[in-house]
Amino acid sequence: MIDKRLKEELENVRIAFPQTFITLDGELILEPKHNIWILLGNVNDVRQIKLKMLAWLSYYCCNSLENKQQEKLLTQMNKYLNHDFTKQEMSLIYQGLKAIRNNKFESRHYLFGFGGYDFKYLDL
Repeated sequence: MIDKRLKEELENVRIAFPQTFITLDGELILEPKHNIWILLGNVNDVRQIKLKMLAWLSYYCCNSLENKQQEKLLTQMNKYLNHDFTKQEMSLIYQGLKAIRNNKFESRHYLFGFGGYDFKYLDL
C-alpha cells in the first residue's frame, strides 16, 4: 500500500507528466510513447521518488531522444521539481546520481536533492 504522502507526490508527478500511470508491476510510466519509466519497488518516501526521477530522467533530458522531446522532458522535470535545470546540468546529474540507478540511495544524494541541488554533493 502506498503511503499518503507518496500518493500526494505521485499526484504532483501527474501534474507535470499528464500521461503518467502506474502498472500492476509498480512501474511509474512517465512518457508512454518513448517508454520512459521508473520502478517504484524500492521507493519508500517522497525524497526517493524525486531522486530516482532525477537519476533516470536526467539521461533522457540530454541524450537518447530527439531534441524536441528532450526539451519537453526537461520542461516537465523542471515543472515537477520547481527548478530551472539546463541540459548541461542534467548531464552532470545523470553522472552524479548513477548509484541511485543501482538502487543505492546515499546520504550525499539526499544532500544534493534537498540542499538546493548543490553539485558539490555529486561524484563528478
